[in-house]
Amino acid sequence: MRFYYNLMSKIYNVPKYNGSLLVLMYHEVQKDNIEIESWTVVKQSEFEKQMIYLMKCFTIVSLDEALKLISTKNPLTKNYVVITFDDGYSGNYEVVYPFITKHTIPIAIYVATRACKENILYWYDEIIEILQGKKDYFIDLRNFNNKTYRIKASKSGENKWTMIQEILEDLKKLKLEERGSAVKAIVSQLHDDQIDSSKLSHLTVNEIKELSESPLVTIGAHSHCHNLLPSITYDMALNSIIESKQLLEKWISESVIHFSYPNGDYDANIVDILKQSGFNSSMTTRPGYWQRNDSLFEIPRLGIGRYDSIDKFKYIVMRPK
Repeated sequence: MRFYYNLMSKIYNVPKYNGSLLVLMYHEVQKDNIEIESWTVVKQSEFEKQMIYLMKCFTIVSLDEALKLISTKNPLTKNYVVITFDDGYSGNYEVVYPFITKHTIPIAIYVATRACKENILYWYDEIIEILQGKKDYFIDLRNFNNKTYRIKASKSGENKWTMIQEILEDLKKLKLEERGSAVKAIVSQLHDDQIDSSKLSHLTVNEIKELSESPLVTIGAHSHCHNLLPSITYDMALNSIIESKQLLEKWISESVIHFSYPNGDYDANIVDILKQSGFNSSMTTRPGYWQRNDSLFEIPRLGIGRYDSIDKFKYIVMRPK
């Protein structure tokens, strides 16, 4: 194992003296028989292989343990990793929780509270789900961005996801009201393709409460609205951040002091809101090692998705960019 590690360290530029700290970002994990083309949904078998690899080659620590490690001046003597989940999907409870309990793996879950409170999907999940059929799709958004989109039935896997992702990224660029209208237009155009049962769902309040009672689980906030916070008004961002914190604290009867930026988007105003609202840290989507000179409100993370094979996963965690 030591020879293998030394070899991988040379190939993948891992710190020479075992001194590193990484944060991994997941979203949802579902059973292998759930067929869905979405980068955010990792298969259970792949997730378990990834965790087993981390248990062998890294020291998995909780978010609070990592914050203590990064705040001291003592050199890191091991390769540490923190496991986080964004949004608060039901698979975090149904699939992830039993596994991490069995193997004593600490995790942090950042919950976007509106979906949990109202039992709804956010707009991006609506679009993902409506495009899951094995058929040709045509979407006309010329009234919004002068673009049309075609997803062919012959496309599957990561190729299909690339096409879905293009639509999602273009929708994110629209102003809030325009995006709402564009999403409604897509749903209207594809009304015959709406699914009978949702493949995506969010945690219930009771599930969040139960998760919070585990010493292995840290509950953090991920806003209430899950909009790109710098793209909405200051007051809207402030209200969304505070509401998510207050709801979670009511649900779990504990202080919520950690945050994750929706889509990784933030600016100085958002950071100020977090500090003034009583948060101690926040996660970005900027890849790389977590360094001591990083602001605690700009912690980097490596995203892990459905199409990352175990070999690709090993490469990602051994050589963060």
